[in-house]
Amino acid sequence: MQLKTIRIKNFRLLEDVKITFEKQATLIVGRNNSGKTSATEFFRRLLDPERPSFRLEDFSISCHAGFCEAWLAKKNG
Repeated sequence: MQLKTIRIKNFRLLEDVKITFEKQATLIVGRNNSGKTSATEFFRRLLDPERPSFRLEDFSISCHAGFCEAWLAKKNG
């Protein structure tokens, strides 16, 4: 199985990013503070079989309200 495209929204510096992977190799380049490390950290956490851990602080403040609403909805059944 090959991952072809991934979209990351509201993770650290990444507001809405689409990454398309080439069959041979994919290289992520950019200026300082453009989100390269954020993308790498996202993949590390997502693909770690031991403990894929995300914290509320990893996501932009603009989506915190949505997390709170989802938590309340789950709590209330």
